[in-house]
Amino acid sequence: MNRKRFVIAFILLGATVLVALGTWQCLSYMVSKKTQKASIWESHSWSEFLALTEEQREKIEPKETKLKEKLTNIELALAKEEVILCRNLMTTKSANTKNLEQLQNKIHRLRGQKEMLVLNHMIQLKQHLTPAQQETLFTSLMQDICQSCKMATGSELEHCGLCKT
Repeated sequence: MNRKRFVIAFILLGATVLVALGTWQCLSYMVSKKTQKASIWESHSWSEFLALTEEQREKIEPKETKLKEKLTNIELALAKEEVILCRNLMTTKSANTKNLEQLQNKIHRLRGQKEMLVLNHMIQLKQHLTPAQQETLFTSLMQDICQSCKMATGSELEHCGLCKT
C-alpha cells in the first residue's frame, strides 16, 4: 500500500514538473521570439539619437510614459493568454479546437490593441518632430524591420523590394 502511494505521488510530482517545465519552455520561446528584433525604442538614448530639443522632450516624455503603462498592461494580459494557450496545447491529449481558437482570438485582439496604441503614439510623436527627425526615426524603424526580416529568413537578400541597403 505504501509503495502504491509512493508511485502515485512520484507520478503526480513528475507530471507537475513536466507541466511547469513545459510552460517555462513555451514562455521562454515566446519571449525570445519577441526580443530578437533590435530597435531604437529599446535603447534609452533614442531621444539623443533624434537630437530632441528640451521643448520636444517635455512634450514627448509624458506621452511615452502613458504609452509604456498601457503597453505593460497589454503585455501582461498577452503573456497570460499565451501561457494559457501553451498549457492547453501541452496538457490536453486531444486539442479542443474551439477553445484554442478562442484563446488565439484573444491573443490576436490584444496584439491588435498593442499595434494600434503604438501607431497612434507614432502619429502623435510625429507632430513634435522636425522633418529631418521624422526621416531619421522612420528610416531607422524601417531598417529594424528589414533586419528582422533578414533574421527571420536567414538570408541577407532583400525580399520585399522596399529595403534600402
